[in-house]
Amino acid sequence: MNNEESAIADEDGIKHILLCRVLLEKTELVSGGSMQSHPSSEDFQSSVVDLVSPKKYIVWSSQMNTHILPEFVISFKTLTSMNSQPFQECDQLPKLDGVPNSLQHFS
Repeated sequence: MNNEESAIADEDGIKHILLCRVLLEKTELVSGGSMQSHPSSEDFQSSVVDLVSPKKYIVWSSQMNTHILPEFVISFKTLTSMNSQPFQECDQLPKLDGVPNSLQHFS
């Protein structure tokens, strides 16, 4: 699933994606469907399901505050949502549920 497909539209039909810079460092292999919730050792900071051709990376929660830097919020409407509602410009950044206020203002 692509980011734009997994983004959920708000009440105005606008979808939002948080674009981050991520420091991966040493990556370990985790099998698909694994319930692993932390690195297998302190040597690893992230994981992938496929080391040869990774499509998604997992940054362990113990590394989130030091390895993920939010940079931009991308707000957009898809063609399907545009057909149902007229586009309106956003005058302010969206409120991101679950994201602390200190991380919602990027500069």
